Amino acid sequence: MKQPAQARTGASEEAVGLGRLVTTPSVLLVQPTTAGYSIGMDTSLQVPELKETLRTNLLHRRKELKLSQAALAERAGLTQALISYFEKGEKTPSLETIAILAEHLRTTPAALLSADSFSAAASANGK
Repeated sequence: MKQPAQARTGASEEAVGLGRLVTTPSVLLVQPTTAGYSIGMDTSLQVPELKETLRTNLLHRRKELKLSQAALAERAGLTQALISYFEKGEKTPSLETIAILAEHLRTTPAALLSADSFSAAASANGK
């Protein structure tokens, strides 16, 4: 039996069977079935990774803009404690909150969730 095909994707469009599949950054599993192929999200592989990426990107982007947690919280209509929880990985912001934070950090939600964004640049600079 064939093994599941796993592919990391950025925002893209892929040909799948008779249609097209539009994806966002995630891990997709394509598994053979008796009726063809089954496509589904494998979130168990990605959730801890995404949370860590979001946590570090929030922290690095805020510092890159020379904003305190309190200043970002005030701009975003949140509390400083909540920003701290997000940056420590103790809480995970909702999609709406990620969008709000991205706006006030002058970036996009996709960039905050991308491993190739701020944390990689900060690591390269020794921060």
